Amino acid sequence: MNLYLIRHTTPMVEPSVCYGQSDVGVTEQFDLEAATVHGKLPDLAGIPVYASPLDRCRRLAAFLSDQPPRIDARLMEMHFGDWEGRRWADIDPVALRHWGDHYVTEGPPNGEAMQTLHERCTHFYAELLTAGHADVLVVTHGGVIRTLLCHVLALPLDRAFTFHLDFAGVTQILVQDGVSKIMGVNR
Repeated sequence: MNLYLIRHTTPMVEPSVCYGQSDVGVTEQFDLEAATVHGKLPDLAGIPVYASPLDRCRRLAAFLSDQPPRIDARLMEMHFGDWEGRRWADIDPVALRHWGDHYVTEGPPNGEAMQTLHERCTHFYAELLTAGHADVLVVTHGGVIRTLLCHVLALPLDRAFTFHLDFAGVTQILVQDGVSKIMGVNR
């Protein structure tokens, strides 16, 4: 199976804002970025497409495929709880520092920890491996892709942010005979 993990296009939100599961739109560059993603992929006819329910992913999935995407909430970005929609600079610095030191096991207030994100993403991945697809597209978020890369490479989750993932980037994982191989990141 060729698994293409596609990060959504550039969101219409200031970079200084925490927006995890907030349903923000996309910039006016969407058509150009989406066409660029399409050009990086093989012939998409008949390939199943899964997507996060957030608009920035659903919209790209609809652009890329001639069939409706299979929406799966497990593909949503990490939930930042009370910090959603707030500027990072406006969050209590002590709380932010504490979370930064413990984000793998502790979430922001009323939010989710990286470990929780990882669990729901790896459950999705395990199901995908048994679905019998030859090729599959997954339109999702940076956090989801990072945790899946850590899973495939058997890296601890505190290494997840060593992967830089571009908006509209394509990461390819090849799964053959039960072995997952990273074929490319940020294509």
